[in-house]
Amino acid sequence: MEKDSEKITTVCIPTCNRPEQLRVALSGLINHLEKYSRSPRILIVDDSENLESAKTTKEICDFCRANYEGKIECIDRNDRAEIAKTLAKEKGISEEVLNFALLGDKLSTTTIGSVRNTCFLKTRGEKILMIDDDVVYDFFSPIKEDTPVVSIQHVFEFYFLKENEMPPVSLFKTINIDLLSEHENRLGGKAGQILGAEAFDYIKDLEIIDTFMGAYGDSPMESHLLLLLQPNVQDKLKDVSFEGYQKIKNERRIIQTPLSNIIYQGVMCVGMIMGVDNRGIVPPVFPNGRGEDMTFGAMRYTAFPLKVSVYLPIMIGHERPTKEIRPPAYDSYYVTNMHKVIVSLIVESITEDINPLNNLQAIGDKFASLVKEPPSIFALRMEAQCVEITKEIINYINYLLKNSSDIPDFLVNYMQSIINTLSSPDPKLFMSDITKNHREDKMVILQKWMSLYGQLLQEWHKLF
Repeated sequence: MEKDSEKITTVCIPTCNRPEQLRVALSGLINHLEKYSRSPRILIVDDSENLESAKTTKEICDFCRANYEGKIECIDRNDRAEIAKTLAKEKGISEEVLNFALLGDKLSTTTIGSVRNTCFLKTRGEKILMIDDDVVYDFFSPIKEDTPVVSIQHVFEFYFLKENEMPPVSLFKTINIDLLSEHENRLGGKAGQILGAEAFDYIKDLEIIDTFMGAYGDSPMESHLLLLLQPNVQDKLKDVSFEGYQKIKNERRIIQTPLSNIIYQGVMCVGMIMGVDNRGIVPPVFPNGRGEDMTFGAMRYTAFPLKVSVYLPIMIGHERPTKEIRPPAYDSYYVTNMHKVIVSLIVESITEDINPLNNLQAIGDKFASLVKEPPSIFALRMEAQCVEITKEIINYINYLLKNSSDIPDFLVNYMQSIINTLSSPDPKLFMSDITKNHREDKMVILQKWMSLYGQLLQEWHKLF
């Protein structure tokens, strides 16, 4: 394992019930690391409940150890339960809270957030890189070298590719990079080091706590309706027919990339590749449900006001093991709404305090206070949050429709369908993604989860 504190010393790979996909990803990672004479620890965190899948994952790790100079560690759900038990005794934290943090609740549609929390706790004091188990180690970068660095805002471009089409050479170039160096050279640095003379006084001394990269290939974005709300996407689609759009949507070959290093503060997506400066304290992720990246971004933005993120103008290949064609209703507006509610509660907690520990405690106190309300009052509060969130979305869509005269009719209809769906937000429907079993009382489950999350935020500092 590499020892230099300025180097990335661990690469984390979350995985779940995909041992063969992990085999490909792990092989690709090892080849990439060997090319640049790097040997960080590789930490595989397996969320598989299927015993055969978990066994095969460990066998793959055993096989790869023989061909890698560094350390490969694989921990499964049983290992994580032991970690939670040990930490509960050592730190005086409720084992129920730690099980929630590191294992999630299998009533949930997914517990990827608990995997990310496990990675954070297993790599305290390190710079780390977190990589999904379905990336391909090919890299592309925008050719426009003179694009200025942009600070405190999102500037992304979208490109729609045909099936099996690579990024067009007129827009992107293939590059050879040391993936780790691209992240570690920014992590822990100051925004002014990237912005140079362009840095404003209020930002130049802010520290970079996390770094991100985009992906090309099979689109990681589940939602296409979400894309329609981006003005630069509408411009690309204004001459596309309905049949052409359907083809684009079904192929799911969409690139979203910045054209330069972007430094910003705000809620964002974790993406396929995330670097984290874990030498200090970092925020926990909400363990359950799709959209855990949203709560991480909101917590980082709200509780860590002197930290910033960097999005790199570099893309890595991404190919899902199976291509899923989702129906239009399977959309970010519906899938991640539980996290939209949680995010809204987090960002309401912004204070003038610059101490992350105080801020995490204050947000934890807020969640702990919310869940003490009677279930009927809690449900009303969640409905109010839903109303506020949907009102903001609806107002933005109406603004786009009013100010964009050349949107094709079928896209206008899609946008109108979003408005119609969100106009009467029943909180139980709005939270439809919470559990695998739709017969479960979602408000009861959410109230329990938010209680545990509040306690986790209150106790999180003890773990670092």
